[in-house]
Amino acid sequence: MKCLAFCTLLSMGFLLSARTPAPGDPLLAATPTNMESTFLLWRDAYRLRDTEIQMNVQPMVAAMVARNFIDGTAQLAGMNRDLKPEEVSAFTARWGYPPTRITVGLNALVVMVHKQNPIQKVKVEQLDAAWSTTRLLKWPGDAATWGDLGVTDRAWKARPILRVGRPEGAGLRDDFIHTILKDGKPKADTRHGVDGMEVYRMVLAEPGAMGYGDLSEIYEGVRPLPIVPQGGSAAVAPTAATVADGSYPFVRGIYIYLNKAPGKALNPRITAFMEFVLSQDGQNQVRLNGMVPLPPDLVRGNLRRVATQ
Repeated sequence: MKCLAFCTLLSMGFLLSARTPAPGDPLLAATPTNMESTFLLWRDAYRLRDTEIQMNVQPMVAAMVARNFIDGTAQLAGMNRDLKPEEVSAFTARWGYPPTRITVGLNALVVMVHKQNPIQKVKVEQLDAAWSTTRLLKWPGDAATWGDLGVTDRAWKARPILRVGRPEGAGLRDDFIHTILKDGKPKADTRHGVDGMEVYRMVLAEPGAMGYGDLSEIYEGVRPLPIVPQGGSAAVAPTAATVADGSYPFVRGIYIYLNKAPGKALNPRITAFMEFVLSQDGQNQVRLNGMVPLPPDLVRGNLRRVATQ
C-alpha cells in the first residue's frame, strides 16, 4: 500500500530529481504549503545580511517534503509534523545516521468556521463524532448537523455540517486524524482543499462548513473555534498566549530537518541561515506569519543542536 501511494505521487510529478548541489548552487528548501510564507519571510530578511544567498523554496505536501529530504534533493526540510518512523528509518538507511530536527517556532492545529456560524465552542469528542465514523472518543452519537454540536439557533440546528479537510499526504491532515480522530476512520464524504487557502475559501463560501488549518491560516470572514479539551469543561481559544503557555490543547512545533552527519559541521551557508532563523529577527518573522516564536530556553537548545559536531 505504501509503495502504491508513493508510486502514484511519483507518477503525478511531485518528486524533484535528486542531485548533489555544487558549492555555488542555491539551497533548496522543501516545505509544506502552510510554512511556505514563513520560509519566504526568512529568506528575504536574511538577504539583508547576506546579499549573495540563493534559496529556492518549494511548497509541497509533507509526505513529499520527506521524500525530497531523504533522497538528498532538499537541504532544508520544513515540516509541520514530526517525520514518521518509517521516514526516519528510510533516511537512516540511506545516510547511516538519523536526521536532525530543529524546532523553529510554535503553531497550533485550529478548527475554523464561518464568522456567521453561531457555534461558540466545541468538545474534542464532538469533533471526533463530526469527522469520523468510528467515534473512538465515545461521543454517544453521530454529529451530522450543527444542532448535534449544541447549536440551538432555529435556523442552524438542522443545518448539515460540511467538512473541509486537507489533501492526502498533508501534514495537517495526518495531525488532525491522529490527534482528534485517534487514527479513526474519516467520513467518506469529507471534501478536501488542495491547500490551506482553498480550505479557507471553501469555508468562506459556505457558512455551514467547518475546516481546519493552523494559526497562520485564519483570514477575514472565518474564525477559529475555541476547543474544550478531552474530558474538560472550559473552552480554550487558539491565541499566541494560549499556544505559548500550552493551555490550548493542540499546540504543535514547526521544524526544519537537517542532514547533519555526526562529527561533521554543517555547510556554513546552512549554519548561518539556521542561526538567523533562531535569532530575534528570525523569530520575528515567525510572529509576522501568525505563528508563535520560541521561548528563549528552546532557542538556546536548538542553537546548540545546529552547532554541535
